Amino acid sequence: MTRVSSSDAIGRGATLALNCTMCHGAQGMSASDAPNLAGQYPEVVIKQLLDYRGGKRSSTVMAALSRSLTDRDISDLAAYYAYLPKARTAPTTYDESLPALVRVGAPLRNIAPCVSCHGGIDQKLGAPWIEGMPKDYLVQQLRAFRSGERRNDAEAQMRVVARAMTDREIEDVAAFYANKASPGEVRQ
Repeated sequence: MTRVSSSDAIGRGATLALNCTMCHGAQGMSASDAPNLAGQYPEVVIKQLLDYRGGKRSSTVMAALSRSLTDRDISDLAAYYAYLPKARTAPTTYDESLPALVRVGAPLRNIAPCVSCHGGIDQKLGAPWIEGMPKDYLVQQLRAFRSGERRNDAEAQMRVVARAMTDREIEDVAAFYANKASPGEVRQ
């Protein structure tokens, strides 16, 4: 078995990513309502592509694109997107004025704080970095988890959380994370 260097993986991933630019942008930053991939954790990109390829997550476009990807292609795409300059802002901390669900959740409604998994003090393995993501994308995904339309979350964690969220809470949380864009970038 030939060992692939990380620079070879990134280069192959960059070539493969040319098929992704229409939705995810030339440098992994979406100008549409697709997720930003620049600087995303590689395990997140790998899981989502495998889920699209295997039918655990639905999208006509993503299913068609991922069907032809090999495991190496997926790994190389993940390496490329992780290599791109981070689109991330500084992580959300408890010192900020945060929406209640982001900071402390709602324990009586079985809602964990968003920062306990997504871009807070620690990273929960497999949880995507969502700060600076397009608001409409976040709203759409939370609603899909809430309805059960999206169910590729481990142990139904996001479905349990989103099912207990009101429309207003979904809007507020999505707006908060979307507004955590990189300096000079404004997300709507």
